[in-house]
This record gives sequence, C-alpha cells and structure tokens, in this order.
Amino acid sequence: MKYFEDKWTGSESHVLRTAKPKVKKLWEDVYKRENVVIRPPSPPSVAPPVDYLADLLNRVAPQLVAPTRTSSRKDQYAQYLEEPVSHIPIMQYWQLKEPEWPQLASMAFDLLAVPAMSSECERVFSSCAKQTTPESSRLTGRLLWYQECLNNWQRRGAIQISRAFNAAVIDWGSDDSDENS
Repeated sequence: MKYFEDKWTGSESHVLRTAKPKVKKLWEDVYKRENVVIRPPSPPSVAPPVDYLADLLNRVAPQLVAPTRTSSRKDQYAQYLEEPVSHIPIMQYWQLKEPEWPQLASMAFDLLAVPAMSSECERVFSSCAKQTTPESSRLTGRLLWYQECLNNWQRRGAIQISRAFNAAVIDWGSDDSDENS
C-alpha cells in the first residue's frame, strides 16, 4: 500500500480510497480464517536427512496450520501494512514470508496469479473458436490446448513451425545438441 500511496498521487489516487477497504474485507472474510497447508522447506542437498521417516512424512504430509488467533496482537495483514517497502522480487518476498504469514501469503499468491489484463485470455478463446468449425467439431479439448500452446510458442519466437509433406516440423532453435534433434 505504501508503494501505491507514494506513486499514485494523481488521478489514480481515488482508486486507493475504494481499494483499501475492499482488500481488507477480502482478507477478513476469506483468507484470515483459512486453513493453509505449509510446505516444508526443501532439505539441503549436501547433508542427508537425520531421520528418514520424519523427513518422508514432512514431504508427503505437510502440516496443516490453523488460522492465527488475534487477541491483542495485530493480525498478519496489519503487520504487513506496517512493514517498510521491500526491494526483494515479489515472489521471493512472499516465499520468504510464507512461514510467518501463511494466510496472507496464500492471499498474495492468489492475487498475483490474476492476469493484469485479459487480452491474452480473450485472444486464446477467440483463436480456439476459429479452430472449432463444424468440420472439426470432434477435436478434443486437449488437442485444442496443444494447438494453442504451440501457436503461442511460435508467436513468441520460442519455436518455428514449418510445413513439410503435410506434417508440421518443429524447429526448436539453433542449438545443435542431441536433446533438441
């Protein structure tokens, strides 16, 4: 919030007045009381685990953390708002904060997963609609998904698809290693 308060001082400042109470309400209504599964930290790759069974159980059955009780202490959201602005990359920041604020980190991950704009989603939907003609009505969703993925990779320059003898040949790039041939 501090970032937005500092940066959004012009015509966009009115958005903060309505956004702040909505974010707080979302926190209190949905995430504050949420039970969150905490992923155990990955063990160091050099040292073997001390107790094999305990290590296995920690990886297979992570602990379920109940919501924190707020008596006179401030909840996770209030503590977060009081923190100074961090210059750590956003995903790394929330991964570091996840053990301390599991419910708030869950909210942050959910909100960060929302696309900033929907044009790419609409483009994919429109492209799928163009592929599903009456003649191709028996295509499965998985096949359409594969086709959209390949089209997206080609549009972004990750691969080049060319036609050869009525089959698509994928050129994975200029790397001459055996794994790409």
